[in-house]
Amino acid sequence: MASGSWGRISDARGGPTTLDIPVPLTEHGAMAIPRWGGRFIILPALVADAPQSFVKFFGEGDNRAERTMKIFEEVKGSGCHWACAYPKDKRPRQVEDGAVMFMGRLVEPKDTIIYGRAVAMQHQEGRDDATPADMKLRPWKEKWPHYIRVHHAEFIAGTLSNGVPLSQLMEEFKSDAFASTKQHAAKGSGNTDPRKAYMRQAAVKLSDEGYNWLNNRLEAAFQNHGKLTSSELEKLDWPDRIVRPRSGGSHRG
Repeated sequence: MASGSWGRISDARGGPTTLDIPVPLTEHGAMAIPRWGGRFIILPALVADAPQSFVKFFGEGDNRAERTMKIFEEVKGSGCHWACAYPKDKRPRQVEDGAVMFMGRLVEPKDTIIYGRAVAMQHQEGRDDATPADMKLRPWKEKWPHYIRVHHAEFIAGTLSNGVPLSQLMEEFKSDAFASTKQHAAKGSGNTDPRKAYMRQAAVKLSDEGYNWLNNRLEAAFQNHGKLTSSELEKLDWPDRIVRPRSGGSHRG
């Protein structure tokens, strides 16, 4: 196991969570997770063995980005390096601790581009609601005030054109792309069209097949284009006591 410093994952308001455990963080941002029997398994940013995975959408049908948009600017605008925002009338109850959130930006021509991923913390009312300061920085959070906080975020470097088109996932797996459409196909009733599964939704839950495919494609994009660096991410806004990157590629609490 690579040597590294110790970090602590805590919620941004200082309260304990199920993730509030000491963990060794390697120099490259991987984390060693203790398993029964005293062994450690190195996982890249905690994505292996995730209990769930989702595509979280940013933008709306009338607010699509150009594919030439810098991913750094998209991250800066959305704040998805530490929180995924959900609409006022829909608290995100479905997401569990440790779920992987794939960040997807609605783009022109019409598609969704996956440009990064992060690990989720289960929503808690009060703690995970936008503050007046949050709304001042990003006024759109008045309509999207509920959070799934995330940590160990990784983003592709360059522009959105370097990302992974969600349309390719749906074309390859069809009803098997998402958890709901796969279930409907298995029982022979309900919607099996993946393009209808996320209409007017803030996020969509992936099937196991969809998760594995998307994770592999994102890893390939990281290899081909690189990632936003720790020094770049340090320039962004961060709430108190949230896990963030530091020089050398590791993270601090």
